[in-house]
Amino acid sequence: MRILSLHPGTTELLFALGAGDMLVGRSEDSLYPAAATKIPSVWDTVDDVMVDVFEPELVLLGPGQGDLIGDKYEKVLFDPQSIDMIYEQILDLGERLGKQVEADMIVHDIRSAIAQVSEKATKFHPVRVYCEVHHNDTVASSGYVSELLQLAGGTPFQGQVNVEAVQAFDPQMIISCVPGEDEYNVELLEGREGWQGLNAVKYERVFNVQGDMLHRPGPRLVQGIKRLAKILHGVTINGP
Repeated sequence: MRILSLHPGTTELLFALGAGDMLVGRSEDSLYPAAATKIPSVWDTVDDVMVDVFEPELVLLGPGQGDLIGDKYEKVLFDPQSIDMIYEQILDLGERLGKQVEADMIVHDIRSAIAQVSEKATKFHPVRVYCEVHHNDTVASSGYVSELLQLAGGTPFQGQVNVEAVQAFDPQMIISCVPGEDEYNVELLEGREGWQGLNAVKYERVFNVQGDMLHRPGPRLVQGIKRLAKILHGVTINGP
């Protein structure tokens, strides 16, 4: 099957399923794993004309891309809003590609990591945490990222982001996990107007998590939730 992946998350998942050899084209920001960079990438504006060049039998899309192309080609939108939806969509894609065993293994590994982290987290008091998923966004973490934070022992800030709301919540920790970023200058978060009095800022508990660990719903979620557990409670589970 000839597959065109227009989102880095679906590209990553294809390789994790052992289906990288089916990939005929990728989005320019599909840089993981390294083998993906050897696949031709799309260019300029994505439309049906561009898709025609790759002659795909299946087009994989990610969050916000549902209307990116027309219905000429078969397409699958991968945009899970919960952890259970992540499992369902991985298993569905695995079945579609004849990679059921690989999909089962990925889901098993994620379930196992989440269960271990959740079991450990119950031994600690929940930590109020503000998680930045997009800079200058008006809404804090939601969907499965908030689920992961709760399972790792956090009480995430939710709802509209404004100075008054964040001050009232007074997070004990602040985490930046913006997609595509490995590091973010924590001083930019600490220096926001009205944030200097926050518990997390006063006690220097502002951290980075590589955004792709949490925003690519696939095998790296295992690393992501373990990283959250390490930050929130100092817990190491089966290695780093």
